[in-house]
Amino acid sequence: DGQVKVRGFRVEVGEVEAVLAGLPGVRQAVVTAGADRHGASHLTAYVVPARRADSEPGHIQAWREVYEELHGAAGGRPPRSGPEFAGWISSSTGQPLVDEEMREWQRLTAGRVLALRPSRVLELGAGDGLVLQPVAPACDEYWATDISPAALARLRSSIAGQHGLHGKVRTLEAEAADLGELPAGFFDVIVINSVIQYFPGLRYLEDVLRSALTRAEPGARIFLGDIRNLRTAECFHTEVRLTSAEDPDAAAVLAAARQAAARENELLIDPAYFLSLPRALPAITAVELHSKQGGYRNELTAYRYDVVLHTGPPRAVRSPAELCWGAGVRDLDDVARHLVAGAPAACCVTGVPDGRVGPAAAALAVLRSGGSPAAARRVLTAPPPPGPGPGAFYDLGAELGYHVQTQSSGPADDRFDVLFSPVADPSRCTFPVRPAAGPLASTPMSRATAPDLIASLRRHARKALPSYMVPTTFVPIDRVPVTPNGKVDRTALPAPGAARGTAGEAPPRTDGETLLCELVGNVLDVEDVGVNDSFVELGGDSIAAIRLAARARDAGLVLMVRDVLEHPAIAELALAAGRPGRRDAAVTPAPVGGPQRFVSLAAGELAEIERQWKALEEE
Repeated sequence: DGQVKVRGFRVEVGEVEAVLAGLPGVRQAVVTAGADRHGASHLTAYVVPARRADSEPGHIQAWREVYEELHGAAGGRPPRSGPEFAGWISSSTGQPLVDEEMREWQRLTAGRVLALRPSRVLELGAGDGLVLQPVAPACDEYWATDISPAALARLRSSIAGQHGLHGKVRTLEAEAADLGELPAGFFDVIVINSVIQYFPGLRYLEDVLRSALTRAEPGARIFLGDIRNLRTAECFHTEVRLTSAEDPDAAAVLAAARQAAARENELLIDPAYFLSLPRALPAITAVELHSKQGGYRNELTAYRYDVVLHTGPPRAVRSPAELCWGAGVRDLDDVARHLVAGAPAACCVTGVPDGRVGPAAAALAVLRSGGSPAAARRVLTAPPPPGPGPGAFYDLGAELGYHVQTQSSGPADDRFDVLFSPVADPSRCTFPVRPAAGPLASTPMSRATAPDLIASLRRHARKALPSYMVPTTFVPIDRVPVTPNGKVDRTALPAPGAARGTAGEAPPRTDGETLLCELVGNVLDVEDVGVNDSFVELGGDSIAAIRLAARARDAGLVLMVRDVLEHPAIAELALAAGRPGRRDAAVTPAPVGGPQRFVSLAAGELAEIERQWKALEEE
């Protein structure tokens, strides 16, 4: 059943899978056969990266370098001056998030921390001080750590001389999981805001929480803010793709969204993980979940959430009465009447439509049913139906004397549940732990190692396998989908989509490089090819080399197939193609002449191609 035909050879995909699974950095591999847009058969390898202890320092270091560059200290430059919300970029537009929306986000986040009545605060990953500046004046002491010296320098500069902060704020460079000599049992509130997405995985997060718990006094609370929601990831990536690209059909949008999710370099977590966290960390005795509030719809309000972890003596958990939105209650007035009547001491309103995630979920449903991207965009941008958002329930709770929690719910997480509990002891009432349908967290691909991993796998595969058995495309995934009886569900694997080069890091500089990057991208179906990319590492083979040389000649560039094999890096290939004194420099590019011209080219150079390619494989 696992036998396929690739370029005239019969291949057992199980053999390829066994070789790939035994390579460094791979935990599991699945190989499928398909055809590219030129009709050529090829193999695609889906690999689940191995999680190694030594990968965590590299992951953290990569993000440290990002923030050093962001805050302007890389290369010894002084901290830069700039917008208050520097670095907060929209995933859909690539432009900075609107300052007005960011100010609301800052105000509501600070309000959630201040509601914990902090006195001695420890913030891990303080950054620019977006939480520190509004919260520290209300505290006795505020300790702020960060892994980036540039961020701390900028933070010190921004708070110098501010009224109400003198003598209260201490800053120190420290990694979240290694807090060094910070005082034990001292802090009553610990803040980790908009940082967890940069952690390498759940194990590292639990290490951070264990370290933080040793610094917390009995009864302290830990605020975890701005956590990316794994359950809404497909809606998020679909919305980003619909907003940022013009895809020809629904399948292209869905494939691109799945590919983007597979290549996430940030940590996304299912809220169910936190509800079950007390089993792993018994010092945590209660968990609160909170949807992001705000009057604006953006990726921060729609796709992120907050968590409050309680410490102290274990609490007996109450089971709230349940009201179903649309059946037991139909609007806020109905909810208010139930609360005022005082029938339940605590109640949970389930299934409230979420006007923030709802449009993306509806657009995703359109695409899955075969609708066009244009139709999906209309659904995405249409005004959501009127209805209360999470903020309205928080306001109602404050008015009637209830503590409020919220969490996403519904089949597409396009709804949310609201939990009302007595203000006197809110942590005694929590959402029930729901079994997760899939993994509890994503497996982030390190900014530093994701491209290196793919390149390494390709090199190892070329050494261990015949050329026709080497997969053309490698797709990193979090896990291998399985059927109910435990077999690999190949139909559930994401479409490979187009691979992506490194044009963002090394864009073309000359007309020749620009032309070659475009041609290589078209031939290999790779987006954003840069001058440091290698034709071979991007999946090029001898047949693709023939195609590239032919297209280069059509475009007026003198290029032989042997040039592609001898100089696979685009920058080197551009120099080789433009080198004066070549024996074939006088060749005049011919117009496209159908298959006869391609056959002539292949017949004249095929022996040389095979010789060069074998030498390259042996090397």
